[in-house]
Amino acid sequence: MTRLPDTLETPAISPAIDKRIIEGFLADQEVTLQALERAGFDRAAILKRAKTLFRRRTLEQYRINPPRLSVRQCLGCGDELLSFGPQHRFCEDCRGDIQRNPAR
Repeated sequence: MTRLPDTLETPAISPAIDKRIIEGFLADQEVTLQALERAGFDRAAILKRAKTLFRRRTLEQYRINPPRLSVRQCLGCGDELLSFGPQHRFCEDCRGDIQRNPAR
C-alpha cells in the first residue's frame, strides 16, 4: 500500500486563481472559499490573498470599483468576510442565523 505524505503541498497562486478569487468573492464568497479549499488551497491563505487583492490599487488595476470593499471580521463569529460597506458586518451564516432567530 502506498503511503500518502503527512503534509499536502498547497497549489500555487496564479493570475488565474487571483481572477477566480476576485470574481468569486464579488459573487459569493463562501462558495468560492469552499471551491478553492476543495482544490487544495488553505482557507486562511485564500482570505489573506483576497485582502491583498481587494486593496484599492489592485481594484483599480482590474477596473473594479465597489465602494468601501474590505476584508473584515464577522461581528457574530469572528470569521473573515468580504465586506461591502459599514452595513455589512455579518457573514452569510450569521446573517442567516439572525434572520431565523431574530430575538437572539
